[in-house]
Amino acid sequence: MKKLVQKARGLLTRAGLRHGICGLKEIEQLSRLPEFRDFQVRVYNKARQNMLSLKINPTETERILSLYYHDKHFDVITKDNAFLGHSFYCTKCDRTYKANPHVCETRKCTQCKDFCEPSTEVIKCEFCLRYFKGHDCYDRHRHYADDASLSTCQKWKKCKVCYLDVSKDLQKEHVCFKSKCKNCNNTVDIYTHKCYIQQAKLTDNQRKKRDKKMGRLLFFDVESMVENDETVNEPICVVVQFGGTGQEKLFEGVGCVTEFCECLFEHCEQNAEPLTVIAHNLGGMIYFSF
Repeated sequence: MKKLVQKARGLLTRAGLRHGICGLKEIEQLSRLPEFRDFQVRVYNKARQNMLSLKINPTETERILSLYYHDKHFDVITKDNAFLGHSFYCTKCDRTYKANPHVCETRKCTQCKDFCEPSTEVIKCEFCLRYFKGHDCYDRHRHYADDASLSTCQKWKKCKVCYLDVSKDLQKEHVCFKSKCKNCNNTVDIYTHKCYIQQAKLTDNQRKKRDKKMGRLLFFDVESMVENDETVNEPICVVVQFGGTGQEKLFEGVGCVTEFCECLFEHCEQNAEPLTVIAHNLGGMIYFSF
């Protein structure tokens, strides 16, 4: 542990930084050191709803260092796709995808907004405070204008406080460390905002069709214990709750899962109404209907 602390302090000193708490600005400076030149450094920010806040160094490299910044602390992300909750994620074009292999779409550079020829050299613009991938990328952002009115440099500025790239149209509306919640669509402080899955806005006919299709809801959770073989979890309890009424039923003991299934099938035989069963965290969310 002492060796790691010494190495970390050595990196901070070489980057011209004080020893102490680091933020996005410090990570941006550290990533310029020779040790990280061959790494694509990526930082996801809790303050921006876990969105990508920093992406530094060449995108062509296979060596990727992904970090999660939250509560003045950085955690290492081993898999970007798992962190984002998707099957696959491309770190080159920053898009999720379902099928493998993935072919990156031909897109404009995210920095200069044009089809530049990037290099490993990183250049900072003193006007918009953003970083660019070589001279071609930098030159294009200064002169290129897709609508012949403003250059990319004039359209985009990096906020000096939260380091977010903000477009000219939103600069007056921009509030540091606040972003739009994907659930409620409100601009909120992510650190204090508590928002959950919103109810679907359905018409009366849509609600009736949904209720008829799903029928009665049943939720269950299985508790287990580890015995001599630490790789095997033995179920010892199944807790069941019926939606609507809140009625609960408990199955205990070694044969609890078998008893639960027998009770479930018996209920289906005695009732013509459809039954939708949802499990809590049973190797992921399990959903099936009878």
